[in-house]
Amino acid sequence: MALTSFTVANYRSFQRPTTVELRPLTLLFGYNNSGKSALSRVLPLLADSVGQPRGAPLNLDSASVRGAAFRDLCCQLSPRRQIDFTLDWDEED
Repeated sequence: MALTSFTVANYRSFQRPTTVELRPLTLLFGYNNSGKSALSRVLPLLADSVGQPRGAPLNLDSASVRGAAFRDLCCQLSPRRQIDFTLDWDEED
């Protein structure tokens, strides 16, 4: 089973749901401060957040967070203080 895409909403600069399709070679490009680095840190953050219970859903001690607090991870354009992550997997065994 392989990860085929992930979606983020209300995360950093991504207020609306944004999906990244993953292929054998996936390139992220865009203007400065458009969210490329934020998207590249989603999967390491989620990987560091699974496993041993920490009392919070996200491991904010993860190196991918780079010292940010949860409120810093939430989109500043939204009053919502919830982040949505969706992972999509292929159907193969």
